[in-house]
Amino acid sequence: MASGNSRSYILNRIKVALDAKENNRAELCASEWQELPRHYRRFGQLEEAELIALFDSRLRHYNGTPFYSEGNVREDIAKILASRAKRVFIVPPAFPQD
Repeated sequence: MASGNSRSYILNRIKVALDAKENNRAELCASEWQELPRHYRRFGQLEEAELIALFDSRLRHYNGTPFYSEGNVREDIAKILASRAKRVFIVPPAFPQD
């Protein structure tokens, strides 16, 4: 595109945008957006074992390594950290402190 054509194109786009603003096009678009039907699934339909299997497969897909506790979470975490020579472990706020 030649520089003269580029300039005309950009100025025309600005004019269209300003015209749309003057004609309440932005409000019309926002109104149309609000009216879109949204029938999202709000709750999962998988059983706990299926959900864990899905999470496991997705971790592995992204080259993650899932670990499963043998009953004593504190010891299991310590073993995993030691095997990887790590000393820092970040947990979510709701994770049990013990």
